[in-house]
Amino acid sequence: MKKLYFPFVVLIELVILAAFVWWITYTIPTMNPDNYLFYGGDAPHVMYLQQNIHNTAITVVRWIFFVATIGLVLFMIVTILGELLRWWLNFGRKNKPYNALPGSKDEPQIERFRSTFKWWHYAVMIGFTLAGIIGIMQAFPDWGPGQSFFNALGLHEVRNFHHYFAYIIDGTLLFVICYYFYKLVIKKERMRAMFPTFKDIKDAIDMNLYILGLKKHEPEYGRYTFGQKIDFFLVILGIPVLSVTGLTMHYTGLVHWLIGDVGIAMLVVIHRSMALFLTWFIISVHFYYAHLAPGFFPVNTVILTGKMPISRYRALYPLDADRYLLAEEKITLEKSEELLPPTAD
Repeated sequence: MKKLYFPFVVLIELVILAAFVWWITYTIPTMNPDNYLFYGGDAPHVMYLQQNIHNTAITVVRWIFFVATIGLVLFMIVTILGELLRWWLNFGRKNKPYNALPGSKDEPQIERFRSTFKWWHYAVMIGFTLAGIIGIMQAFPDWGPGQSFFNALGLHEVRNFHHYFAYIIDGTLLFVICYYFYKLVIKKERMRAMFPTFKDIKDAIDMNLYILGLKKHEPEYGRYTFGQKIDFFLVILGIPVLSVTGLTMHYTGLVHWLIGDVGIAMLVVIHRSMALFLTWFIISVHFYYAHLAPGFFPVNTVILTGKMPISRYRALYPLDADRYLLAEEKITLEKSEELLPPTAD
């Protein structure tokens, strides 16, 4: 496993990079409004897009999303390749175990995610994956397999399934709104651990200095790393954008009076651009840190179980001492109670 890990993961990252570069070269010609590709048919939004695709504001928005996607994804792929190289220099070539993190499933566990978050993650994953596959095929109508798929099942029927899966995503958004309202307003919990801080900026800089060999150690983290926060907020911000724009595309008659022809066309472009942005981010960044990163390969089971060995948690999030010390104290207390003689009834 150790000898295969490094070349296998690097190969996957290079394949993703090659696919992303292909997508860039494919997309650049379509940035010309005359070459914009989309499926026709009887979708309510199509006529608004056809009539307004040459609008300057729509062209500007398309380019903003395109450049932002290229910048972030390329930066992250290069960063990941740098992390892998740094790992190989520190561990791989020195014949050290590829999984440098402590912890096993047999030792005491700390709860990292509650069941509520686990099931929310499953719903988002299922809804986004299934709706995304159908949506992405609609975004590339000149792709042969996609055309065959739509011709076999019918464009109208496939679009209906896209909507059904999208409603799952809408449900997760509604759940998150209600959950945070309950936690922040009713329960009055602070819930600050996931919010970005100035330390996250410093950690991001220090991490890149570590990759370049200018710092000896990675930064130490609290409950969440700067990368996990970026990952979380991109999804939290992206889902409402997809939900609002998707519903607008489907129910144009209800919103046309409010935003007009150009507004509907603008939201159609934003929907597609945001979907492509999130798809590339999940493939290139989220998938790596959840499955391929050293210490987690082939899968980070914490999102499946919600729990993590305490020794691993201590190694990954040393600044969240209150959390793991409290868990260790609880486990110690439970073990000591087990040793007490049974009380007589």
